[in-house]
Amino acid sequence: MGTFSIAKVYSEALSLPAGRFPSSKTYSQILVKALKGLGAVNQGRLLHTFAVLASLKAINRQDTGFFFDKIPEETKIADMKKFGLDRTAYQQRYSQKMGCIFIVYRQLSPFEKEILGLAILAHDLGIPFGLEWEHHLSGEKVARELIKDKRFQDPIADLIKHHGEFSNLPSSSFPRDIYRLPPRWQRALFILDFCDATGRIEDNRGKHTNPIGLGSLEYYAKRSKLQDLIELESSYALFDLRFRYGFGPIIFNRSLSADDQAAMFAQATALTPSASEDDLITFYGSRFRCHFFDVLLLASLETAAERGMVLASVYKVYADAQMSKEALLWPDQDLGLTLGQDFMGFATRFRAHFGEHGISTLLRAKPEEEQIEFLVSAL
Repeated sequence: MGTFSIAKVYSEALSLPAGRFPSSKTYSQILVKALKGLGAVNQGRLLHTFAVLASLKAINRQDTGFFFDKIPEETKIADMKKFGLDRTAYQQRYSQKMGCIFIVYRQLSPFEKEILGLAILAHDLGIPFGLEWEHHLSGEKVARELIKDKRFQDPIADLIKHHGEFSNLPSSSFPRDIYRLPPRWQRALFILDFCDATGRIEDNRGKHTNPIGLGSLEYYAKRSKLQDLIELESSYALFDLRFRYGFGPIIFNRSLSADDQAAMFAQATALTPSASEDDLITFYGSRFRCHFFDVLLLASLETAAERGMVLASVYKVYADAQMSKEALLWPDQDLGLTLGQDFMGFATRFRAHFGEHGISTLLRAKPEEEQIEFLVSAL
């Protein structure tokens, strides 16, 4: 788990006695102590956790203004233009959609709300250990070390393990992942993911901002009817969703166009003559996962033809290796760390490499691991 250990980072929390009959208050005290350890190694994540907790408290108050006031002005302006709304109508529609979030929260029992609050305190405790894109897995392990009472341990650890799956349906998760949680905890996960998305921290100043404008909020409002997740079990529906949001997490407000989709189909036919449109749709709508595809497609490349080539080339690697199950596009180095430290530098290096060599030299199939490796080390 990296250069840190749970015993080292969270020594004070581990030393606190839980007692024979621990309560949510007991574990709240332990997790707050653990957050002190997190802050010592990653102050930004500590501030983010406080922002996520503030979002949960605002949901409890049904305080739409809390969320609306934190939307960046440029996001509001872009949304108003997109939807053809003036500011008053925009705020009214935003308030209406927030009602869908409040309804889900009201459906939680008092115990489920307690668990949700504790899971929010603990959701990023795995950050110091290993790869950032696997912090949900290391976070589950941390939770099980800190929380021993099974009444609290299992639901909190499970929520941490699954957190992000609602927000990442356009990029790296599927409805089948969420279904692994019991229905009662799917509702709690939905609220956790919404709070997580609305708890962004601006660099340097530590200011809490909410990137979820009206366009993104409509996504969450739609997902709030958990029974409607079933429609995204269709490869076609999830394929459309992923193009609509640019294969990226909701918070980044990206999208791909019909031209990108047409270019993908045309390039795929050239690279893999046996490929049909249905093959591409099945692959991207029910097999493919990636945490950084939006960076390759939209932050690095400028034309639909280039993006279509990337989409077609990734599929070709999958098809040529005769892979038939899932395929996780995964970097051979910690790209999450790289993007956090030098986002534009990475985008520039990838663009230059793509212009000279294409993307195929950066891809390697690993069928036995259900992965397509992306060679960050070659950039």
